[in-house]
Amino acid sequence: MEVDEAYAQNRTAATRARAAYARLDLLIKDAAPTAAKHLTRFLSEAMNVRQWRLMVTLANAGMEGIALAGTSRYAPADDVRALQIRQYVALLQRGDQAYLAPTENGIATVRANYPRYGRLYPRVPAPTLVHYSAQRRQPRIAVRPRFGRPPSEGGPTALV
Repeated sequence: MEVDEAYAQNRTAATRARAAYARLDLLIKDAAPTAAKHLTRFLSEAMNVRQWRLMVTLANAGMEGIALAGTSRYAPADDVRALQIRQYVALLQRGDQAYLAPTENGIATVRANYPRYGRLYPRVPAPTLVHYSAQRRQPRIAVRPRFGRPPSEGGPTALV
């Protein structure tokens, strides 16, 4: 960076190089405290391994969830209650069968934090998250037709 400043073609380029160097130097100095702050917060709020295993299982099962009787092999009832309190799971009743399903908040947490939990609990498999489209989570994304392709049925028309 100092070389960029020294060999700049004009004063403006030298000023930009100096500003870029100062910005990068500040980011490097602040990186360790910032990472420590975020990791400390994550670790203080992190789920235990049984809760995380249950959340991964629920995320892989989809929004229809799994039978409540089947959750005991992943986590005890206390952990299920803790996840309900945090609003990560919801108890659903279909007929005479009770199901445990992930909530939007639970899926968002799994989606946002699975790399961190993967490093924290490496023996728990990563969630597949194939049941949840990115467009459903981010409604701002518009589906635009590709040029030169025929329009899909019921979708927007493509320019040919």
